Amino acid sequence: ADDFTLEVDGIDINNVEVTPVKTYNAEKDEEFNGGSKIEINELTETSINNLYILGKMWGFLKYYHPKIAEGEYNWDYELFRITPKILNVNSGDERNRVLLEWVNSLGPVTEFNDKKTSDIEKIKLLPELDWIKDGSIFSAELITKLEEVKNAKRKDTSYYIGLHEFVGNPNFKNENAYNHTTLDDGYRLLALFRYWNMI
Repeated sequence: ADDFTLEVDGIDINNVEVTPVKTYNAEKDEEFNGGSKIEINELTETSINNLYILGKMWGFLKYYHPKIAEGEYNWDYELFRITPKILNVNSGDERNRVLLEWVNSLGPVTEFNDKKTSDIEKIKLLPELDWIKDGSIFSAELITKLEEVKNAKRKDTSYYIGLHEFVGNPNFKNENAYNHTTLDDGYRLLALFRYWNMI
């Protein structure tokens, strides 16, 4: 083909200014690309209950903590980091200490939501989050921290969730399918926790 040019909106492609693609810290974390390194041989009533609490906490933080919403953390891999610690605790106090350290490690929440009541009334169905205030499960310090996360000011865009244009259905973004990964115990937990929290 002679005298061929490729243009974008009438501009030669060689002269088009390329918008840089934003990269997220979550995408740089590759520690568990080969597997979660989690093996669960035996479950007790205590460890099952601790995993249940972890699953709810992991999902709550995923969709509410501003730093996670900004793509600062690979939240799947953070689950693989915290799970062994939760499996090894022997008491509720020890579990709460591990969870509090985990939440604190994400950084402080410094700005809080100022949405008006009228804005809240537009939401058709609010999530049930009373469990984060359960004093029979969580310490007062952990409850305070979770309330801060719940009331944190968040941007309109999130790394893990958005809304489909025109229809408003949830769009679960940046969820790695792990097609080439062996589904070990950690990835099985991840699948369960993802699904439960999406619903």
